[in-house]
Amino acid sequence: MVNSWFVSISGWDFAKVEVRERFLGLFDETLTRYDVDGLHLDYTRKPPYFKPGQAFKNISTMTEFMRKASEITHSHANRRNKDIRLTCRVPASIDASMELGIDIEEWINESLVDIAVISSP
Repeated sequence: MVNSWFVSISGWDFAKVEVRERFLGLFDETLTRYDVDGLHLDYTRKPPYFKPGQAFKNISTMTEFMRKASEITHSHANRRNKDIRLTCRVPASIDASMELGIDIEEWINESLVDIAVISSP
């Protein structure tokens, strides 16, 4: 049985470093305290993740956030000597993802996510 932790990250302004650090801290705490098989981040449930008109200029911000989430996940996987997956659910098109500040192509190219679920809200 797969035991993963689902995260809906809606209602926050990810342009703020405090918001990103809060979520990264939650990821680290969850992987420290619980024996889960992965983290699943849902980017389709309740966007936006930035103030109006700010998503495109924050694409690199969100990619860096995912780099750090991936580092945390892989660090815990190495410490436990087990696979811990980082998955995400993103909008049904690359353009729709980019409009939210999500460069899913880059995330896949950099292997920041183990599984990307293409979906609609």
